[in-house]
Amino acid sequence: MGTLLTSENLLARIMDDLARLPVPCVLAAGDRHDEVTATAPGHVEVVGFTDLAALAAACTMMICHGGFGSLTTAFAHALPTVVLPYNVDQDFNADRVEQIGGRLVGWQRLGEGDLADAVAAVHDDPAYRVAARRLADDVAALAPPAQAAATLVTDLAAVSGP
Repeated sequence: MGTLLTSENLLARIMDDLARLPVPCVLAAGDRHDEVTATAPGHVEVVGFTDLAALAAACTMMICHGGFGSLTTAFAHALPTVVLPYNVDQDFNADRVEQIGGRLVGWQRLGEGDLADAVAAVHDDPAYRVAARRLADDVAALAPPAQAAATLVTDLAAVSGP
């Protein structure tokens, strides 16, 4: 959520929605750890910069901004996902996540309960977990990065010649 935390009132609006949830939450706040901890509801653990993969391994779902790193981590860990797209490719990514079994919440509506409602739906409805597991299996079946890179190099060499 680090990208989202720099915008005016956005963090406070996220906290308003997280306060409505009856489940433990972890918020990765980067260098705003101290500031965020001071306003976090009791059931929200705030961490600074952290290993996202290690954090994801201990979670049951993920809320993220829809960036590549966050989404690939969620997919690799079979985490149902709620996406709050904020800029660049994140809108496209969020739309795609919604198509394959996640939820999308517009940041303009944060603090009005939409995030809490989406999290509750994703957390409680087994269909989201099934979709996340299916996606994790698809990702696991992909060629490893080194093999994909070698294939690209070979294909590019064939097209462009020596």
